[in-house]
This record gives sequence, C-alpha cells and structure tokens, in this order.
Amino acid sequence: MFTLTPQTLVGCGGFLLAVLSFDLMFNTHLVGHGAGPLPEAPLAAVAAYYYRVTTTANPMGCLVGTVVLCTVAGPMWQLRDNSTPRRLRYVAFATGTVPITIALLSVVPAAVRLEARGDAIAVQSGLARYIFHTHIACLLSIACCIGIQTYATRLSRR
Repeated sequence: MFTLTPQTLVGCGGFLLAVLSFDLMFNTHLVGHGAGPLPEAPLAAVAAYYYRVTTTANPMGCLVGTVVLCTVAGPMWQLRDNSTPRRLRYVAFATGTVPITIALLSVVPAAVRLEARGDAIAVQSGLARYIFHTHIACLLSIACCIGIQTYATRLSRR
C-alpha cells in the first residue's frame, strides 16, 4: 500500500523545488530592470514561458498536479499521526500547504493573465514581478518543508 511517509514528502518537495527553480530561471529575465514598466523582450519571454507551463504543459501539468496533491495530503495526514512532535506537524503542514494554496489561488491565475498579454504593459510588468517575488517566497517555504520532513524521517527511524 502506498503511504505518504516523510520520505515520500521529501521527494515531492524536491520535485516542487525543481519546478520552482525552472520558473525562477525565466523570472530572472526581470532582474536589473527598474521599478517601471518592463521592456518588451523580457516580458515576452516570461509570458511565453507561462503560456507553455500553464496552457500547453500536458502531461507534465498532470504530474505536477499529482505531486501537489500528495504534498498537501501528506502533511494533512501527518496532523493525525503522533509519531512526530505536534509543533513539527503543524509547521510541516503550514510550510507545505501555504505556498501551494497561494500558487493555486493567486500565482496561476496571474500567470494565465500574463500569458494572455491583454493588459497594459504596466499591469503585465506588475504581474510578472508579483509572480517572481511569490515564487521566491514559495521556494523558501517548500525548502523549509523538505527540511522538516527530513527531520521527521530521522525521528521515525529512532
């Protein structure tokens, strides 16, 4: 039977870190530009990337969705498990589910809106910067979740 062990969740978190690192590679096109509207070239590159990953990314999109589901379900299941300290379970839950919730409710819709390129350049620039900064925060949170799950793995082996 497949269970969402801390080891499985470390793997899921590692996969999500890899996805976020690809996103951030394209988001770096925005670095070095002032606070105003972005030039067309970096904005077009980022918008084209988000078109590929949000609209035409099958079957990879299904794989990402499955890993996201496991990453959310695992910490929820661990809340019921008494093999790790309670605080550790709650922090694992928060660091795993909060960035995913933000991504699903805010980042993905912003990326879809950016890829459409229908807004004014200033709005598109704001969306691109928002996505970039949010991805950095999500990367840090998922990295914390991996660390917590790694620690939980060590505790479960004792």
